Amino acid sequence: MKTAFLEIAPKPLNAREDSDQFASLYHLYSIVNTDLVASFIQGYPNFTGILFETHRQIKRIFRENIVKVCLEYVRDPEEDFEGLFVIIKTNLSPKESLDLLDRFNEEWFLDNVSDEIGSIFTVT
Repeated sequence: MKTAFLEIAPKPLNAREDSDQFASLYHLYSIVNTDLVASFIQGYPNFTGILFETHRQIKRIFRENIVKVCLEYVRDPEEDFEGLFVIIKTNLSPKESLDLLDRFNEEWFLDNVSDEIGSIFTVT
């Protein structure tokens, strides 16, 4: 059963808090398309908290094998999909990286991210 403690819930942020939180993401992620990511996050005020916790969990599992963690907005009108992708780049072989990604999913992501978030947020 999913605990799903990370859910999208409306929480008003003032412009300063929103800006500060987004700026803090630059220290954690290499943001591929900044304006699109920022615009998407503004539609989900609590999403920055999810991104901070996701990064913490990625560091816990992938440790010193992380080369870069990217954050990217993706929109596919043919699939009717819009969301954020976190891409973990490692210094490991593809098999070793996939094994750690499976561990990440089993130990944290699948049990702690709600279906609502999972429909717009992918870690790969």
